[in-house]
Amino acid sequence: MKKYCNYLVWIVVYPTFTSSEGQLIKYYRNLYWISMTLVCAPNENQAYKSALKLGKIFNYSYQNSKKEIVTWKFAGISKMISIPDKLTDGSILYEIAGQAKNLENIKRLKYKKSEIDSKHDKFSSNPTDYIAWILFYKPIRADNKKEIKYFKRKELIVYFKAKDKFLAYNKALKLGKKFVNRDEKIYNNNWKLAGLSDLLKIYDSIEHGGELSYYEGFVRDIDKIHKMIPPKNELEIFTEKNS
Repeated sequence: MKKYCNYLVWIVVYPTFTSSEGQLIKYYRNLYWISMTLVCAPNENQAYKSALKLGKIFNYSYQNSKKEIVTWKFAGISKMISIPDKLTDGSILYEIAGQAKNLENIKRLKYKKSEIDSKHDKFSSNPTDYIAWILFYKPIRADNKKEIKYFKRKELIVYFKAKDKFLAYNKALKLGKKFVNRDEKIYNNNWKLAGLSDLLKIYDSIEHGGELSYYEGFVRDIDKIHKMIPPKNELEIFTEKNS
């Protein structure tokens, strides 16, 4: 990945719906889409400008089967990180934290080995770059130390090499176990490995603007989508540089 890109950017877009009479239609839930995209640039400011240009490409309209005009709008950049020049097996690119009411909500995020396309690069002879989302959880107990109040959740986006996706899946799980053992020994944290939430191969053909991954969600209020977008100076890549 270091050969062709310097930055990872999360681009947020969402659709609005207008009737044939020109009135804005309000739905109970509003969809949003977040695209994790590769950006090549000589510095942070240029990367940010390039990311904005890529985001504006999402601005377009079409008519759906209900004769509504669907307009996709670019909301902004929610995250932006630099990729280290030297990447080795197990390099952590990013960490995502959150929480869940129960363990089942975390397990629903798991990416199963059966979901891997068996025909895909199965017999590749050369090591290939991969990125895995490794999923962890930790139970947070009540004062009586018996009842579980909720579960902390974190995902590490990790870079490594493997010969095919089946080996990559197993290797990512081994990396996850290493992180669990490390945290237990060094930080005395009782994180547990839930599995993978995503796994993807980095192709040599992916260039500036290439989408690595995406996910979608729903909110009741569109304003919550805009609240996902921090000011430029609060994006991690700029706060790290100034600290």
